[in-house]
Amino acid sequence: MGEYSGQREIAGVGFSWRYAGAAQSWVKVEWRGATIVQVPLPLPEDSNPLHFWQEGSGGTGLAVNGEMHFAEATETLVVTRLETVEGRARNELLFSAEYPQPPQPHIPEPGEPVRSGVVEPPPESDLFPYLYLAQWPEISAAELRDRFVQYDGQLAPEGSLYRAMLEAAEEGRRAMVVQVDLFLSGREPYRGRYLGDISGLGEPLAGLPALNRELRQSPPVDLEDFQRRAEVALQMSWADLCRYWQGEAYGKREQQCWQNLIALAGQPGFNPGLGDQLSRVLATAALISRIVATESDSGGGNAEEVYWSAPRLLDGIRATVILPGDIFPLPPAGSPETAPTESAIVPYAIGDVKLVRQRLQGYRLGEVSRIESVMRGELKESSETSLHESRTEERLSDSSTQGSDTELSGWRGNLLLEAQNTQKDNFHYHYESQYAPPANQLQVIVDETIQPENDEPQRTLDNRATRAARRLTQRAASSLERRLQWQRSSATVHRDERQTLRRIDAAGLDTNLRAVYRWVNKVYRCWTEDLGRHLVLEFSVRNPASGTIAGAFSLRGLSLSEPPPLADAGVHTFQDISTDPDSDAYYATLAAQYGVVELEPPPAPHAHSSVTFLGGEPLHGQSVAVAPGYSAHSAHVAVTPAPGASGLELEVAVGQCACRYSGPGSDTETLELGGERESVPVAVLSAGGGKGAGIDGSYSVVVEVAATLTDEALERWKLATYKAISAGCERQRERYYATVSSWSGASRVSPDKVRQTVRTALRRDIVRQLLQRARHQTGEGGDVAAGRQRYVQFFDRALAWEDMAYAFTVKTEDDLGTAIEQHYSGGDQLLSAFLQAGSARVLMPVTPEFSYRLLYFLASGQIWAGTDPLTPTFCPQLKGGADRRYVELVNALKESAEIPTPELPQEDWELVVPTEMTVLQDGEQLPVFEGGES
Repeated sequence: MGEYSGQREIAGVGFSWRYAGAAQSWVKVEWRGATIVQVPLPLPEDSNPLHFWQEGSGGTGLAVNGEMHFAEATETLVVTRLETVEGRARNELLFSAEYPQPPQPHIPEPGEPVRSGVVEPPPESDLFPYLYLAQWPEISAAELRDRFVQYDGQLAPEGSLYRAMLEAAEEGRRAMVVQVDLFLSGREPYRGRYLGDISGLGEPLAGLPALNRELRQSPPVDLEDFQRRAEVALQMSWADLCRYWQGEAYGKREQQCWQNLIALAGQPGFNPGLGDQLSRVLATAALISRIVATESDSGGGNAEEVYWSAPRLLDGIRATVILPGDIFPLPPAGSPETAPTESAIVPYAIGDVKLVRQRLQGYRLGEVSRIESVMRGELKESSETSLHESRTEERLSDSSTQGSDTELSGWRGNLLLEAQNTQKDNFHYHYESQYAPPANQLQVIVDETIQPENDEPQRTLDNRATRAARRLTQRAASSLERRLQWQRSSATVHRDERQTLRRIDAAGLDTNLRAVYRWVNKVYRCWTEDLGRHLVLEFSVRNPASGTIAGAFSLRGLSLSEPPPLADAGVHTFQDISTDPDSDAYYATLAAQYGVVELEPPPAPHAHSSVTFLGGEPLHGQSVAVAPGYSAHSAHVAVTPAPGASGLELEVAVGQCACRYSGPGSDTETLELGGERESVPVAVLSAGGGKGAGIDGSYSVVVEVAATLTDEALERWKLATYKAISAGCERQRERYYATVSSWSGASRVSPDKVRQTVRTALRRDIVRQLLQRARHQTGEGGDVAAGRQRYVQFFDRALAWEDMAYAFTVKTEDDLGTAIEQHYSGGDQLLSAFLQAGSARVLMPVTPEFSYRLLYFLASGQIWAGTDPLTPTFCPQLKGGADRRYVELVNALKESAEIPTPELPQEDWELVVPTEMTVLQDGEQLPVFEGGES
């Protein structure tokens, strides 16, 4: 046995130790002047490996996280894992009897010159991971009996928590949790049943936790040693222990232990210390029960030593409690419809995880990229110009409709201007216009005959100036009934222009000149690192780069999805534009999708116009205007005689139809018209001479013409709408592709930055999946809502994020991001694979000291707050039988619990990786590669 003492600093953490056997041996870990942990050597069994961690001040989060392992047989103390803000390390040897201690750093003598300087190591990263994996075998009956403790529900007394939860299971998780809360709070019907402290069990069971802890640290060598140490710890003879274990008092206390553990499993964070003690009690009590039963079966004598060997005794001491499978894990709070859509997070394997690491050693010239030759006495210049331009445009618009009420004083100036413009655009004549009293009415004075423009026939306008003025002012007023647009647009242009000028000058030389450009290769040193035996989880991440790309696109105000063409909405021609809000081709939906704001609404399917005639002349004639794009289909005639008028007879002609009014009873009439356009002539003839006839105001006739929108007008609107929406679609698609091509992810970035981006995106999605799984299990108001940060912190510590392995699959034709896939085909290989990936398969090792607790989380969605080896497990009872996967995993973890002795560093090798960089070679000699040089 050797003696070792010393101190060492690793990644900013100080380690000091002294080892001289079991007497006065210790190891201390310090960080920034504070002691993180100081424990005796050899390390206790339940603390070997010893996990230590320390948070930084000011709420900076986890700053130091590591573990160390001590092998007493080889007197070896190893820091198996260390992660700090200054760096990280693995399998750092502090001392060992098999390996010589590392040399102590040189301490300069007084007066000796000190060499200063800091050497920054090259970046280190994963090259590729591989795992030596083995699926866990099915558990045997002997292993299930010796390594696990199960509850017999048939022995549960009436009124117990187990039976109450079994009955409440039909109502769901909430009803079961209510029973747990009643038990832990000491309310009826469970008053006085919650222990609160292990001393409530009374002796001898209250002494079992201390006995279990002692036996885990120093396992018994045989059955006799176990019995002797049990007698000392419990202060009872073995014969008295046998009688107690076979009596009724033990059965009641055992049930009390189970009921309390069941309650704590329903609320794992309520009293984690008591949960650990109850697990120790049940494991040790079950082992004693089996030994007592064996001795009873053998006639009271001692059992065979071969049957109760030291390994079998140790299995019983370290036995894991299996919670009742008919109530645990608690049923999910969420419905099957709200279950996570991702693939199930499943334990993949348990095996030795090895990682191939690489470190950049330097750069080396590779093959010839190109050669440029210049004749003697000549000068050759070449330049390359790269111009990148992106345009960001913003438009804001507002619209309103102004009617044709010319009495609004605010629009009088506009009316005059419109009248003048209308006159100039349509007619050639001499005139002047002015406002004159009364009431500032518009006057137009014409001094000669008006002639239509281009000598076209004059149909509705006569030669009188008054009629011309009236016609012009009416057209000017009607032209004001239009949509007034207010717009503000701004555009920003980003330019990035680069110019490279190369000059090869052979002037004054007697020989030709040759410039040789070479590719540059990266040279890496690679080695294999053993990370130990881990439980490995498998995750499936769909579209892993979607969040990264969407975040970059949102900074430019653009959606991740490529704007779909109009054909995707069923619009192939202008005829496909629809006015049905339920249609995919609805014009308003398409306009909003493609950002089209300058768009006229569809014309109304019907239009109406009217004219009124008052009595006073025997014959009235006038035209009723029909709105452009409409055809008249009917006319409604209403006659109203003056009070006291009698014997009134009228003939009313509308277009080619006519009706007659001959007194009361024929006041209204509806006429079917022939589809007239532009105008419909209307005439009223007074045929009677009754009382009041011929007197002004003796009657009134109102003719209302109803018109229907023509197919030609609707097609003109569809064509204009189609042009506007099609232009908006093209603008959006051009902007999308311009954004894709100008995104910073397409430019060159360092490999370390790419690797960090990929890992951050995968980690974010994995944490989201785990939280979603926990939320589905415990409910929206469950454990996640109460302590989301606690869950995230648990995932940070439980999963070995730095050792994750991932592989990408390409997108399918149905996936989004076609433009991205086309653009990122020639950049960094890892970045291209990440951005083009349709899904990622991630293998995530679990930190050894969290293996049991992570299995507990996967099954229940809850975090067991106690010690990892004492965490209970599950064996759910399903319709097809018991689901033993968690029990089999725990059994496999027990078999692989021993951490292997750290291996010596293996032989490394060199790896040459080509790059896209080129360099001008010093000299014009062509390279010659020999001996495998590249």
